[in-house]
Amino acid sequence: MIHAEPKEFSFHERAVGSGAVSKGPKCKSVFGVRAGDTCFAITQLVNITTNFFLSINPNLVCNELFVGQWLCVAGTA
Repeated sequence: MIHAEPKEFSFHERAVGSGAVSKGPKCKSVFGVRAGDTCFAITQLVNITTNFFLSINPNLVCNELFVGQWLCVAGTA
């Protein structure tokens, strides 16, 4: 179940090398973590692969999820 209105945003933009800008993943929909949720359960619930889920949630540590954490569940990597 999606817990927020879909919005598109970039997780980060950073300057690289010659001044070019590298854009991170763009998220179109987020999910609010609830007690007992796991990365695998969330991917199954929203029907996406674990690899895609991790690619749109950079730096995510799946064994450290916390209630109320917002995770991207749709977008582009």
